[in-house]
Amino acid sequence: MAEMFFIKGPGGVLVPHEEDDIKKVHTWKIGDLIRVKASKVRNPQFHRKFFKMISVVWENQEAFTEKEMFRKKVLMLAGFCDIVLIDGQAYLETKSISFANMDETEFQEVYNRVLDILVSEYCHGSTPEEIRERVNELVPFM
Repeated sequence: MAEMFFIKGPGGVLVPHEEDDIKKVHTWKIGDLIRVKASKVRNPQFHRKFFKMISVVWENQEAFTEKEMFRKKVLMLAGFCDIVLIDGQAYLETKSISFANMDETEFQEVYNRVLDILVSEYCHGSTPEEIRERVNELVPFM
């Protein structure tokens, strides 16, 4: 199955993004049934902002000496984890936030839930907007 990219146009019309995609669409006849698995493509800049947000808060806390453990704890507190059983014991394991595992919409939800946890647990006296502004200064969003 070919992967194609579309841009949402006026009125909700999906317009092929690449020349090859346009050519492929033109081979379809009116009335053809086309199966599509749609997902919003992740923005790498937004991904970098997530990790910068984690770094900024981690650098200003004292409970964790390892940034990766801090990131995992925050993801777990945000509810972004699974329960796994090992030898009859239940453990929490963070879900992957890789590009392959979630689209932009899902990642935005994780970002916002993590931001809420950072503010409520580690940034007392700060608002989500203040944290967003600080991260935007460090990683401008395109």
